[in-house]
Amino acid sequence: MSRARRALLVVGDVVTDVVARHRTPLAPATDTAAEIRTLPGGAGANAACWAARSGGGEVRLLGRVGTDAADWHERALRAAGVRPCSSGTRGRRRPPSSRSWTPRRSAPS
Repeated sequence: MSRARRALLVVGDVVTDVVARHRTPLAPATDTAAEIRTLPGGAGANAACWAARSGGGEVRLLGRVGTDAADWHERALRAAGVRPCSSGTRGRRRPPSSRSWTPRRSAPS
């Protein structure tokens, strides 16, 4: 009898992290020079990468990612051993509800 292959599906976010590293103390009331880097991230993507690196079996990530960075995130996930299954917005415009969120105000009574 063969052993079943272990697999994990992570459902979560895929975002671009922006990291600012200041080499000097922050100057009040002005801009402070910083090294700015963008890195692939998101809680779901990070959890999937950690799981893949632990060697527990096949790891898949189901998440949504915008068209501007979809390929970049997919390459980073595959390099970490994660099989991305994104519901990205490649090739089509994002629906208005995914661009921004505005709280609805209740109608006056």
